[in-house]
Amino acid sequence: MVKFLKVLAALLVLYFGAQWYISGNSESYLRQYLDTFERSSHGAISIEITKFEKGLRSSRAWLKIVLMDPESGRASAAARIKEKSVEVDIEHGPVILRYGTGFGLMKLHSECDLGDGKTPPKEPGTIRALCGALIGFTKKVHESVDIDDIRVSGKGKESDIYVASPRVRGTHPIDSLVGRLSIATDKMIVSSAVRGEKAELSKAVFEADIDEVFPEGLMLGSSRISVDRIDFAMAGAKKVAFSGSLETRLRKKDEKRAEAELIFAFRSLNEEAVGKAYGIKSVDTVISFENLGLEGLEKMARLSSDRTELQVKLARAVKKGDDAQMQRMILEIEDLNKRFIPIYNTLLVRGETKLSIHKKVEAEEVSTLDISLLYTGEKLKGPISSALINLAANADNLFEGDFDMKLSSRLLGRIDPRAAVLMKRLKEKNIIRRDGVFYILKGRVEKGRIEINGVSYSPQQLMVLLMM
Repeated sequence: MVKFLKVLAALLVLYFGAQWYISGNSESYLRQYLDTFERSSHGAISIEITKFEKGLRSSRAWLKIVLMDPESGRASAAARIKEKSVEVDIEHGPVILRYGTGFGLMKLHSECDLGDGKTPPKEPGTIRALCGALIGFTKKVHESVDIDDIRVSGKGKESDIYVASPRVRGTHPIDSLVGRLSIATDKMIVSSAVRGEKAELSKAVFEADIDEVFPEGLMLGSSRISVDRIDFAMAGAKKVAFSGSLETRLRKKDEKRAEAELIFAFRSLNEEAVGKAYGIKSVDTVISFENLGLEGLEKMARLSSDRTELQVKLARAVKKGDDAQMQRMILEIEDLNKRFIPIYNTLLVRGETKLSIHKKVEAEEVSTLDISLLYTGEKLKGPISSALINLAANADNLFEGDFDMKLSSRLLGRIDPRAAVLMKRLKEKNIIRRDGVFYILKGRVEKGRIEINGVSYSPQQLMVLLMM
């Protein structure tokens, strides 16, 4: 019995000692967590802890969140809601009992209104968000945001949008956004009484895995948008149903090269949808780039960010009627074009960068398209104007590779009944050949020439042949 009591006493000392330690560092943990979002916003958000009440078992913090103007470092004048005050309840570990049980350093919980910033929401009909974040012993953060149903009506009832209880989940280290994010809703409805149209989406999900974040804003990783079912109806027509997904991947191959991929999938889910889509049951498309220059991607991300920032400034100048500022912004936007040459020269690598396209269309038959091209162009030199002229003049020598198309004649006839005449002419010119119900086009691009069915053409010769 005495031994048991000693063990119990030791456990209690460890437990309360850990809780005392966590309590003493709770504000520091919170600040680390908030700093991550401030850094990732690149100056667009400021989060200040205006008050912090510390306790042994729990604490409470008051935050002021301000949307900022990155250029001036002051609160944004363009934001509709410029400032939000948020109360955060903090339960200290090592054992979490409120707002869901678990283990960790501490659990953050906040309830706020997404409309006017009141915390907690006071007005009926407002959109409430329940936000939680569990900071584990390894300082890994598990986030959750559960939002009430969202209903938005456009001007004059032109359109109505309904989103059923969106759910946000995220996992990342306390000092970085590298990790996983998902946003999901079981139902989303977009309708227009004026046009008599309605689209209902079931189980729409956005998922992202972030592998690395660069200071320029470039993010490496993957993302995917998928919808299990989309029912679309319009006045005087039968409802069509289909599903779809769009996936992007951008990953580092080594310290100098990256790979990118875009994947699109479409499926018709009822006969009406198949009929509306010219008899197409499914479409799958994969576009991939190999050996892109990582330096070029970073520069391109920075350029995109700078262009967006200048366009925002230009819009403000237009709204104020400030002609001098408008002229400055237009000149700065034009000046960005000078950065095209170093981006081009570091993004595309001669003899390494490769573009591949694969497309599959399933109807009565399966039609396919395959393209594989290797970049063989030279680096651009000189002023931007002459560099672009040289680029256009040498367009024939930018890529080498193969292409292969197998197209169903029945599918083509459904899409455009007049296409049979064109196909007959191309067959007579030995551009395409017929194999059963399929039109076949196979060839290769190399050293500025295009080989089709064993015959080599210059681009100019092929253009003349097609026009005859």
